[in-house]
Amino acid sequence: MKRSLVAAAVVAALGLLSMGLLGALVYLLAAPVLWPVYGNFEHWSGDDVWPAMIGAGMLWALGFLAAGWLNGRLAHAAWPKWQRRAVYGLVLWLSAVAIWALLLATMDIRLS
Repeated sequence: MKRSLVAAAVVAALGLLSMGLLGALVYLLAAPVLWPVYGNFEHWSGDDVWPAMIGAGMLWALGFLAAGWLNGRLAHAAWPKWQRRAVYGLVLWLSAVAIWALLLATMDIRLS
């Protein structure tokens, strides 16, 4: 869990300091699910596009906390390391999809 806490802190800082680049990369990670509905983020418009990009990068840090907590629970249950790593990655991917789906549903982002 310690590594996940450090990763979450680093990701939250990078989400802010990268000025939206991390949020764009997180969207590309979630693109297999979101692309058919929302398309390319370069075609979005609205006042909340840039804040959503920054916010997505920062909020993705929560995925690291959830993945670290679940990894600890699975380690206690004696799951093999490769399975725990696969679950860790799956949690990060699902958190990327959930964060972007939430932001796109609640913010002023229009498709053009």
